[in-house]
Amino acid sequence: MNILVVEDNRVQSRIVKRCLDQRRRGDFVKVVPDAEEALKLLRDNAMQFDLLLLDWMRPSTSGIDVLQRVRQSGRHSDVRVIMQTAKDRKEHVEQAIEAGADDYLVKPLDCEALLRKVRKYDPDPSAPFGEV
Repeated sequence: MNILVVEDNRVQSRIVKRCLDQRRRGDFVKVVPDAEEALKLLRDNAMQFDLLLLDWMRPSTSGIDVLQRVRQSGRHSDVRVIMQTAKDRKEHVEQAIEAGADDYLVKPLDCEALLRKVRKYDPDPSAPFGEV
């Protein structure tokens, strides 16, 4: 599974990467701190991503703005998007889903919850958890 993580906080991005490494499935995980870099990777189509883990609260372009641009492009309608944020109110979840998110995780991230959601969107979940 090819996963693009958009997270500007270094500590948070390391936590996400460490959690994803627990899958031991040979996933390719690309972490970028900048929304524009993520959009460029998606636009250039150098790699097809299966999942986008997107931080909502960003210093420049918000995660919601990135999500809307991804969905409006039409080129990545099949990429699954999980928003991750400290925003935990019902209206925030609704806003993310209305913008095109497939799922939502509240920070601080719980590794098990993240892995459950990633597995839910794995295009090839045939191997049992933890197998290479």
